[in-house]
Amino acid sequence: MKVIKKTRINGKIAKLLLLDDNKTVKIVLDNETIASSAGKTWSNIQNEEWAQEGLLKIEVEGYMKKKKSVNNLKHMAKDFF
Repeated sequence: MKVIKKTRINGKIAKLLLLDDNKTVKIVLDNETIASSAGKTWSNIQNEEWAQEGLLKIEVEGYMKKKKSVNNLKHMAKDFF
């Protein structure tokens, strides 16, 4: 496994990893896999640094927004019932 990109988003460490098969990419946020993709994903972004950064940012920010929404919904449901 190879770390392609590593950045900090909202205080959390996000990594774009390339697995040993050289075609599967994983996005990890604070040691939790939040997305994985095989097939043409890596071949489409391997030579484009902006695409690697974009994929990492979009996946992490989308995951964080979804997680926040789910938590808010759980709190609202708890208050309601």
